[in-house]
Amino acid sequence: MSPHLRRALTPEALAMAACAVALATVPSHESFVEHLHAAELQPQGWAGGVRLALRGASVALLAESERYAVARVGTYDGRRFVGCFGCWLPLPSVPPALADPLGVCARWLCARNASGGTWAPHEAFGVACLVVFALWHVLPEGVMWRHFTTSPSALRSGRVWTLLTAAVSHCEPIHLLHNLLSIFAVAPQLAARVPCRELAELLLASALASSCASLLAAYSADRARHAAPPSLGASGVVLALAAARATLSPAQRCAVYGVEMPASHALLVQLALDCALAAYAHSTRRHGAGRAAADVQVDVAAHAGGALCGWWIARTRWRALSLFYL
Repeated sequence: MSPHLRRALTPEALAMAACAVALATVPSHESFVEHLHAAELQPQGWAGGVRLALRGASVALLAESERYAVARVGTYDGRRFVGCFGCWLPLPSVPPALADPLGVCARWLCARNASGGTWAPHEAFGVACLVVFALWHVLPEGVMWRHFTTSPSALRSGRVWTLLTAAVSHCEPIHLLHNLLSIFAVAPQLAARVPCRELAELLLASALASSCASLLAAYSADRARHAAPPSLGASGVVLALAAARATLSPAQRCAVYGVEMPASHALLVQLALDCALAAYAHSTRRHGAGRAAADVQVDVAAHAGGALCGWWIARTRWRALSLFYL
């Protein structure tokens, strides 16, 4: 292989070529129906021919597929198939607990409430934050940084649970107090309008979304040779609750740091303050001025990821529950 060709075949170029080929060879829905027909056994006798004809009509009517960028996912008779690079492959069945882990956790949280307990999902979340805060002052800091903060190195080491544990982790009392006060100011309003399981799923999904958004920003910083610190805190969940409230009731009056405004404006103000504080902290670190200000770390990506998750759930899932705008 020539040196010029070796330099051209970089991992990025190969990945782009593979994506281009996959994009050009995504199977059609008609090919999915043909695949299901071809997978049927050959008929034996007139009864087998009738069954095959009925099966063919069922496939034509009930088979569904949807395209996702470079692949197409098809479903028929409770089975799932994935089509990519011009071919179809059956997907293995997944246990319910693995297919919907957020739903399983949410059902567990709400089962406590339905069995006579008094905790709502946001109350259980707040208790978890308090417990982890206490652990920061009991366990060695090295243990807490490894298991209760999220970062690219934690994910590379296989500590995937940090995607959730980081969202209930606070090592500073001001950070904890601010997030708990914000959660308990917004979550009861949503709890009065949505089922317990839906609110629990929002808390869990926004914790994951904020951690994933933080990781994406950290990977970008690593590629730019600017090491990003590990992320922790429930601020992404706070912004998710605020975004869900603003989506359901944009005109509802609420207070942000003592100033009353509509919920939709409050969400924008919170995001703008995050961006301004992050820019100020970056400026002070860059110029080496203000030790206390330079130590301030605002994970804007995590906050934006949580807000986007809250908006999406309220916009798509909760509207199906007839939760219309007020």
